This record gives sequence, C-alpha cells and structure tokens, in this order.
Amino acid sequence: LIVSLMALLVLPAQAQIVTDGTIGIGDTVTGALTVTKLAQTYTLEAVGGQVVSITLRSDDFDAHLSLLDGEGNLLTRNDDTNGRNSAILSYALPPSSSYTIVAESYRNYSGGEGEVGAYTLAVTEQLTEPIEYGQLVNSELTQTVTARNFVFAGQSGDVIVISQSSTQFD
Repeated sequence: LIVSLMALLVLPAQAQIVTDGTIGIGDTVTGALTVTKLAQTYTLEAVGGQVVSITLRSDDFDAHLSLLDGEGNLLTRNDDTNGRNSAILSYALPPSSSYTIVAESYRNYSGGEGEVGAYTLAVTEQLTEPIEYGQLVNSELTQTVTARNFVFAGQSGDVIVISQSSTQFD
C-alpha cells in the first residue's frame, strides 16, 4: 500500500485552469475584483479561426487582459486601450482545445499590490471577408459599421500592396 501511494505522488500533475465562469461570443458580464480574488478567469466559448475582440472596462482599477490557450500558455495580452480600460482587438484565435480570459488589474499582473473594484467584460466576434489577389473591394463605413475586416491568404515570399482611400475621412 505504501509503495502504491508513493507511485501516485511522483506522477506529474496535469495543469488545470479553474475558471470563475464562462463567456461566449456576444456576451457581456459584470464582476468585481476583491482583496480575496484579485483576478477573475473565464472560459471563452469559441473555436479556432474566429476573430474576436475582448474588452475589460473599469472605473476602479487599471484593467489588464490576458488570453490563454487550453494548456495555459499566453496567446496575447493588453494593458491599456485608453489609460484604464483594456482590449484585445481583432484577434484571430489559433486552434486550441479551449481558451481562458484572465481579467485583473495591471498592478496584480505585474506582481504589485492588486487593485479592487467593479468591471465589465465583453466579447464580440469580428466578421471577416475573404479577399484574393487582384480583387478590388468597394465598401462603406457607417455610424453602425465602423470597421471592416478582411482576410487574405498569401504565400511565403509574396509581395503584396494593399491600399485604402476615402474622400470622407482620413
């Protein structure tokens, strides 16, 4: 019996991320960082290839966002969008078994004394349109459609030129 228990103790532990909730594309959640919980983690319900924007807003602390893959590896992070809020914008998700969003203050992320307060976390999907060599795209931005995202599949070594112009804005 003692030999069996010792064998169990030397087996490597499987890394597991414990999350505080789930968030999907199009969802917005509110929460709070507290002195006993200085970071909140959410399982992101999405699949590789989707292009997402993730925003973390707070009036109480300097927001910091991290996006991890299913193994807990950092995919991308953002400290500031405008001084206090944080955003990961138009990020194409790579293939992964799962994704985890970490919402925290920058001080907590950098190893300092974490900040506390209320926050809002939102995830949106950025629709993309494929374009090909030689294709001319005429499009329009409006007050409701403020950005257009395009996907281009090229080959290593290709030289491409992409230009855009407007008579309405810079």
